[in-house]
Amino acid sequence: MQTQVWDRWHERRTESDLLVKMNTGGGKTVVGLMMLKGCLNEGASPAIYITPDIYLADQVRDEAKALGIETTDDPRSGRFQSGKAILVTYIT
Repeated sequence: MQTQVWDRWHERRTESDLLVKMNTGGGKTVVGLMMLKGCLNEGASPAIYITPDIYLADQVRDEAKALGIETTDDPRSGRFQSGKAILVTYIT
């Protein structure tokens, strides 16, 4: 499923307001992180991953670390602002 999503996203990645819909357990976190990393690699920044709560934000940062993707929780971070890290935050 992840490969299909990446392939279809890649074809349409320059479009705005794309929605990715996947089943529970389908790997949405990995897909989202890889999409954002792909955007950064192509020079499209900044990249932000927003979760509904702090616990999910922590899980996303852990997953990103396991994938070797740099993240930050500080929107003033120079790494984020320069397109080197993904801002992972939550809605308060």
